[in-house]
Amino acid sequence: MACEDKISKVRKLFLEDASENGHLYDEQDIDQVRNDDWSVERYLLHCKGNPETALGMLRESMRWRKSFGVNSLKETDFPKEYYLSGSFFTYLPDRKGNSMIYIRGKLHRKISEWSELHKKFFVYMINKLDKEKSGHGYAAFWDCEGAGLANVDIEMLSFMVTTISCYFPYGLEYVLLHELPWVLNAIYNLAKSWVPEHYQRLAIFINRFNLNDYIEPENLPDYLNGTCTKNYRNVPEGAPSARECESRYHLPENSAYKLETYLHQYCLES
Repeated sequence: MACEDKISKVRKLFLEDASENGHLYDEQDIDQVRNDDWSVERYLLHCKGNPETALGMLRESMRWRKSFGVNSLKETDFPKEYYLSGSFFTYLPDRKGNSMIYIRGKLHRKISEWSELHKKFFVYMINKLDKEKSGHGYAAFWDCEGAGLANVDIEMLSFMVTTISCYFPYGLEYVLLHELPWVLNAIYNLAKSWVPEHYQRLAIFINRFNLNDYIEPENLPDYLNGTCTKNYRNVPEGAPSARECESRYHLPENSAYKLETYLHQYCLES
C-alpha cells in the first residue's frame, strides 16, 4: 500500500472514531489530522508503516492531548522564575536550519510540589515549537555540563522521553548531549532503553571543542561562549511569580519559597 493510501486509511478511521467519541478529542487536533498529512504520516513512520498500529498510536496521542489540555496551555501559566533562570528555552537555529531548544541540566532540581507544572511547561514549549515548525525541523541541546546526580529526576526524564517519542513522533531531528559527565552515563543508558531504535540514533555526544561544528557561535547563547545577544531569559508579559502560582494552583505552603531558593542563584546570572 502506498504511503498516501495509508495516510488516507488511517485518517478516515481516526475521523470516524472522533465523530463517535468527540468528547475524547480536542477540535483543534481533529482539524489538524483532517487537513495535514504529516500529522498522520509521523505516526506511520513510528510504526514502520503499519496502518493499524499507527491508528492506535494516533488515537492515544490525540486523546492524551485532550486530557492533558495541551492546546489550552499558555506562556502565562508558568512562573516567571522558569523564564528568568534560562533553564529551558528555544533559540536560534543550528547550521542546518533546525530550530533549537535548550535544556540546562544543572539548573534542574526535583521539587515535588512543582513537578506537574514543570511537565506542563515542557509540553507547552515542545508543542509550541512543533506547531511553529509544522511537526519537524527542530533539535534539542541537552546541556549536561556541571550536572550531577543531584540534578537527576527520573520521573521527569521518563515523562520527557515519552512525550517526545509517543506524542510528537519524528519531530525531533537529533539531540546534542553536551559534556555528559561519566557519573550520568547510567542515566543516559536508562533513558536510551525506553525508546525505539530510531530515537536511540538521534543522540550525538559533543563538547565545547566541537560544539561549533553543529551551531555557529553567532547563534549560541553567551554561557556557551556564543556571541548571540538575543535574550533567552525573556519573561512574557503577565507571567506570574512563584508566589502567585502557589496561590493560583493551590500548591502546598512554602512551595514558592523552595523554587525561589533554588533558582535564585541562576536568575541572578541575568
